[in-house]
This record gives sequence, structure tokens and C-alpha cells, in this order.
Amino acid sequence: MIAVIVIIGSLISLYVTQLRPANKSNLAPFVGAGQVLADETAKAIGDHGRVVLLVSALARSPNSVEQQQLAGFLGEIKRHRQIQIVATETFKIIAPPIEDAMRDLGLTNEQFAELLRKYDDVDALVTFIELPAFNPGQPLEWPRVHPKIIAGQLPVQAGQAYLRANKIAAFIAKREESTTTAKTKPRTPREWFDKYFQLFTLQNLAAQPQISDL
Repeated sequence: MIAVIVIIGSLISLYVTQLRPANKSNLAPFVGAGQVLADETAKAIGDHGRVVLLVSALARSPNSVEQQQLAGFLGEIKRHRQIQIVATETFKIIAPPIEDAMRDLGLTNEQFAELLRKYDDVDALVTFIELPAFNPGQPLEWPRVHPKIIAGQLPVQAGQAYLRANKIAAFIAKREESTTTAKTKPRTPREWFDKYFQLFTLQNLAAQPQISDL
């Protein structure tokens, strides 16, 4: 009997330490990122208007970074009843490691220019994939009238260039260092967002702490 108990105990220990599924990655920061994008979209268009989403095909994968970020956006945008999502454009993007999840390969200049022409009558484009690098020397063919652009994934330098040229309303970048200590562990998606990511707008650009171009 003692031997049986020992064996059972050993099997339980083996399950707990070796066979139990690994903890899922913390996706809360990305849910928070989607919520922040929704709020910034509402601010950019006066809480009223038509919106088009640019998303990765990976957003269809359950529990992916992309799916969680989009879910955060959709959940939050429902609070803004005068905002209507009129279209979603989906692009095939190669998945990066989770630590680089805010740096997907993104749109080409040609794709982005075509989208600006196609949706010149909507109020906002919300991008969950990276825009092409902004080059003042070789500017895109921007329509005279184009939607407000809120970018969920941009390297810092590219995002700053877009902002200073008044081409986008806001973008998100990854923080170089966490701002939250162990004594103040985040509990909500917004708090997790603040721990790992930073929102850039033209109004707060100069006051932002240093951000990593990861």
C-alpha cells in the first residue's frame, strides 16, 4: 500500500512539473492596446463616423496576439455607438516571436497608397499591421482628402515621422523599460498596456519617455 501511494504521488508530481500545459503567454497588454486604439479612434473622429480596419490574417487564430488586440478594439468600440466599422481588409503576415509582436511585417507603399484611394470617403483607417516607412524624400501619393489614421504597430522613428508630417493621428510603440514595479502589478488590460507600451500623439510627442525601436 505504501509503495502504491508513493507511485501515485510520483505520478502527480511528474504531471505538475513536466506534463501540465505551460502557462499561456500574457496577452492582456495586447487587449489593452486594442482598447487604447479604439479610444484614440473615437477622439480622432469626434466619436462619430465610418471606420475601416486593416488587420493581419493571424487575427483569426484563437488566443493570438493579433486576435486579442482586435478583440480589445472591437469590445471597446462598441461603447461608441455613433462609430460604424464599414470594412475590414485582411493581409497575410508572417507571425513574429511574441516578444516582437508589435513589429509585424506590414504594408508596402503600393498597398497603402491604394487603400488611401479606396477609402478616401471614410473617417478613419485603423491599422493593426505596420505601415510602410515614411520617407519625406519619396512621399506616398496621398489623396487630397484622406481618413484619419490610427496605427497600432509602428517603429518609433517611422511613427514620429508620420506624426510630424501630420499624416497619422496616433500610434503605439513598445516601451524600452517597464514602468510598473512588482508592488504595483497590473490588473486590467489598460494597466498592462501602460506597463509595456506607449501611445504617441502629436500633442504628447515631445513629452514621451525614450522608446525602443524593437
